[in-house]
Amino acid sequence: MKYLLGLLAAGSLVAAASAQNTAPENHFQRSFKLQPGATVKVKNYKGLIRIEAADSSEASVDVKKIWEGHSDVHRDDWLRGVEVSFDSSPSRLDVRVEYPSHICVFGCMDDWGGRVELVMRVPRASNLDIDGYKPELKIEGVKGDIRIHSYKSPIDIRNTVGAIEVDTYKDRITLDNVSLRGRLRIHDYRADTEIRARELADGADIDSSRGAVRLQLPADTHFNLNISGDRHADLRSDFPARVEAGASRHITGAVNGGGPEVRIRTSRGSVSLVKSSESSL
Repeated sequence: MKYLLGLLAAGSLVAAASAQNTAPENHFQRSFKLQPGATVKVKNYKGLIRIEAADSSEASVDVKKIWEGHSDVHRDDWLRGVEVSFDSSPSRLDVRVEYPSHICVFGCMDDWGGRVELVMRVPRASNLDIDGYKPELKIEGVKGDIRIHSYKSPIDIRNTVGAIEVDTYKDRITLDNVSLRGRLRIHDYRADTEIRARELADGADIDSSRGAVRLQLPADTHFNLNISGDRHADLRSDFPARVEAGASRHITGAVNGGGPEVRIRTSRGSVSLVKSSESSL
């Protein structure tokens, strides 16, 4: 009996050592069934979040963990410490990346850490809820509402249909060839924002203290315009409107008979409202 117990104990130690020496998984894929109109929620502190729409009832997530330390001494520990979790139902997919904490003394941070890249394909009729401190964000082709909260992410959204809400601090926001069937809301401090919209069904609310805002709309769009800024702001509009100058500046008016409100506010930044033809989009 003692001999048998000794063999079992030794086997357990060998198995544990083998598991410890197994290379951690750094690239893998997962798939999930989703119904039309499902909400896809993603949280990733840094790295990449790329989401493309597909005519499918399935969502796929390609996960790549990328070590960025100057040496590989802590590589496997970091790869094992990064946790990517999934919680799904037919109406919801939640993808969450948790990075390992690390106590660093005397500048050793240069030799620790990395990023996670998430490349996802989702059903075309999906709503997106994205949270990240500084990941690169790329979204294309979805027909649903998009909400993004970040600090300094470069944001690129193209060929979408639905409402868009962005709350960030700085970097770059690009919305290209978007049909805004739902309100557009953007709040930032000094991000440069470029918007090329096919339609603006429910108006817009854009607030950028020091960034540059350029909004391009079809020439026949109906809306009520309200652009404001302090005396340092640069405000311009291709659409006919009333300009008021003084300690603060305003451009207001009912464009093409009026419609939903387009409100753009800045302090020391710039605002350009540009007419476009259908062909230019």
